[in-house]
Amino acid sequence: MKTTSLTFPTHGFIDTAPLAARYDVLAKAVLAFVTAGRLGHALRTSRKILRLIRTLTKLEAHNAQLKRKMDMLSHKPWRDCVLRELGGLRKLKLWEAAYARSLRRAAAPKQAPKPQEPAWLYTAERMAESEQLKARARKCARAGHHPLIMRDHYKMDFAGEFRLAPLPRGERAARQMKVYTQESIVDYDYNPVPFAKKDGFGPASVWPVEFYAAIAIEARILGEREDEIDLPGHSRAHRELGRSSFREPELPSSSNVRPSASHCISPSEIQTVRNDKAESYELQDEDTRHQRPSYKALQPLPLKAVLSPKAYRDLF
Repeated sequence: MKTTSLTFPTHGFIDTAPLAARYDVLAKAVLAFVTAGRLGHALRTSRKILRLIRTLTKLEAHNAQLKRKMDMLSHKPWRDCVLRELGGLRKLKLWEAAYARSLRRAAAPKQAPKPQEPAWLYTAERMAESEQLKARARKCARAGHHPLIMRDHYKMDFAGEFRLAPLPRGERAARQMKVYTQESIVDYDYNPVPFAKKDGFGPASVWPVEFYAAIAIEARILGEREDEIDLPGHSRAHRELGRSSFREPELPSSSNVRPSASHCISPSEIQTVRNDKAESYELQDEDTRHQRPSYKALQPLPLKAVLSPKAYRDLF
């Protein structure tokens, strides 16, 4: 299955019901063409069904990732756990700085590659010797690596459900070749740990502004609740000072240590919370159930706003 970690630029759920209805029509058309002996039309329709299924699967994956992301952002313990495992507020600031650099790099004029110097080092014989030295270094590094140890393509949370949004990639200058010798081959940097095989559609991409928005909304809600409850000895100025002096909890010195249960909830506990919320929701009265926010109340995006005109005409 093709994997993806990108969501559409438009933030919202996508209406996939027309694609499901179109699939039923095309499936019946294939049977009609086969019965009539028009195998050419049946083959072309089958290929269109294949393209439709790929598009439908991609859009449904987008909706599933968006729903999971919204559940995480609206659940404070889960959101704090994911933010801490992604690097905390410091990582969000670094991501924003890297994003600004990528935009400046894309707008800057492209520079021509620098000439390879010295000329005596970049001869055909020395370049062939360098490739042999690098091949031997890679072989020796892989020989001492355990085959069951893998690494991720990008930083994710411990559950592998979320990641920070990928940075935009623009055109880059030509890569400079480095020729190694017997003395400088020790500086050859090679990581023998293979990448883990991607499964499914990958984690949901979360932008830093989404974390900021969720935290701001929660702070506003808590501020309104605190204003309604007049606590003795706690004035509004004290509460504002406490919110302004908020600091992120510090992690242990070792990055390999997972936060304790007091700071983070496990996926099983998250699922338990979801089930408890679902059961309590089913027990609510009909007159109060409409007050609960629901994803179904959101207006889904039409397919014309998501698919290109060419893809829309091909499927419909």
